[in-house]
Amino acid sequence: MTLPTQTTSSKHPWSTAQLAVATGLPDDVVARVIERYNEPERCYHNLGHIQRMFTLAWSCSFSPTRAQALAILYHDAVYVPGASDGMNEKLSALLLRQHAHQHATEAQIDEASRIIHDTIVHKPTGESSKLVLDLDLAGLGASLQSFLADGEAVYQEVKHLVAGRHEYSQRRAAFFKMLCSRPRLYQLAEFAPLEPLARANMSKVIENPDLCSAG
Repeated sequence: MTLPTQTTSSKHPWSTAQLAVATGLPDDVVARVIERYNEPERCYHNLGHIQRMFTLAWSCSFSPTRAQALAILYHDAVYVPGASDGMNEKLSALLLRQHAHQHATEAQIDEASRIIHDTIVHKPTGESSKLVLDLDLAGLGASLQSFLADGEAVYQEVKHLVAGRHEYSQRRAAFFKMLCSRPRLYQLAEFAPLEPLARANMSKVIENPDLCSAG
């Protein structure tokens, strides 16, 4: 499996019209969501992240359902670094409900909201969550260079909340240690090839936390 990078996604960006078709939302609603992802403070949780998820899904011959597409588009729509655990995702799901109530069925909105809530701890509570969760964590199984670049991007978003790179590195290593304690990172067989590299990448940071902030 070849993962799309921020660079490849920027070369083949998902247009507002394409995202509208995938989600069933009007162009103007999608444009409002894109404005959030284009906030200058976002270095990782930005439109590039969303485009990478859609690009990877289609490159692997997945066709996300309407609910899955809505969850992908909205799962980081509200992003305030330092917010209490789960608050960003809960607010993102509420924003989805506000935007989509006239454009999707109640069942689709409920399912998309549940998927977004599942991204809080990255554990699926239903079958439809598995694809979105795997897409969201796919970057962990990228090349070491891309993996570290993602870590640097996250640091740029939260650097005002930590004493410095060392504290950030320690926190990120602790997060990776929690993920590595799980029996499996990816839920779907199609993503299983990413598992060894993802664990190798995270193990490098666990063993040498400052590696993830070497930039």
